[in-house]
Amino acid sequence: MTGGQKRALTALCLALFALIVWAYWREANWRDRTTPTPESRLPGSSVTREPPIASPQASVPQPAKTPTAEQKRAWEKAEALRKQEREKEQQQARISAAQFFENKLLAAGYSADVFTNGPRNTHLTLRYIQFTKAFQYQFEQQEQGTLRSWRELGFTKVTMTDGYGTNSVWEFKR
Repeated sequence: MTGGQKRALTALCLALFALIVWAYWREANWRDRTTPTPESRLPGSSVTREPPIASPQASVPQPAKTPTAEQKRAWEKAEALRKQEREKEQQQARISAAQFFENKLLAAGYSADVFTNGPRNTHLTLRYIQFTKAFQYQFEQQEQGTLRSWRELGFTKVTMTDGYGTNSVWEFKR
C-alpha cells in the first residue's frame, strides 16, 4: 500500500468515525420539538426554552420487578425448548461430522464406514478391514487434533474397528 493510499484510508476512517460520533451525539441530544407552550417561552422573548433532557423522576432508579410465577414458568419452558434445540443442532453436527470424515476416508482410498450411534449420537464408530493394531496406534499418536475435535463436537466414545475383533476405543469426558 502506497503512502497516498494510506493517507486516503486514514482520512476515510476519520470521516467515518466523525459521522458515528455525530450520529451518537444527535441521538443522545434529541429533544421533542413540538409547538412551544406559553410556559416554555422566556419572558419578553420569542425564544423558547428547551425542555430538560430527563425529568428528575426519570433519573431515580426504579426497583426491579419480581417476575410472577407464570412468567417464571414461561421462562423455564422457553429455556427447556432452547436446550432441546441446541441438543438437536449438536446431534446434527455430529452426524454431519461422521459423514464428512467418511467422505474424507473414501477420497483417500479407504473403503471405510463411519457412523454415529449411542445416546444422542454421541458414539462414533469407524470400521475398515485394514484398521490393524499398528494403524490404530499410529492414528492415536499422530491424530490428537482429530480426537480433540471429535471431543469438542460432543462425541463421548470413538471406536475404531476392523470388524473382526481388533478395536481401539477412546472415551472422552464431557
